[in-house]
Amino acid sequence: MPLLICLPGGVRGKAGRSDDSAIPSLSEHVDLYPTLCDLCGLGKPSWLEGSSLLPLIEDPGSKRKGAAFSHRKHMWHDSLQVYDIAHSVRTERYRYIVYLDEEGGLLYRELFDYQEDPQETENRAELPECETLSVALSALLESGLERLRMNADSP
Repeated sequence: MPLLICLPGGVRGKAGRSDDSAIPSLSEHVDLYPTLCDLCGLGKPSWLEGSSLLPLIEDPGSKRKGAAFSHRKHMWHDSLQVYDIAHSVRTERYRYIVYLDEEGGLLYRELFDYQEDPQETENRAELPECETLSVALSALLESGLERLRMNADSP
């Protein structure tokens, strides 16, 4: 989903840059708190999962994240009823989503290519020519889930 940030007085150190400039980069909800800490000059707790968006705001050309992860429960889908949980990884070009039942079994998966299909109208997950990509994105998603599990187990 789009994220809009309006800074009073504009962007620091970027004279002549329009404040309504779009920055087409990935971010996650967990990045909001560290960003607000930086903007307010507050220290950040060591346990934060996200990272500040301020460097990206100040230099939109810099790359920050290779992937963004999301998790949601009880989402409706056209072809199935209600999923218990959905895990998603979004790269600059692709989104890969797995829908799991209560025991963690795979119910359904989706793969969208934003370069070819920006409106997410064609699920490419089951296409033979996308199998290698699906496997790679599945591994990326699993690594993100493992980091989430490790953070949940930390004191």
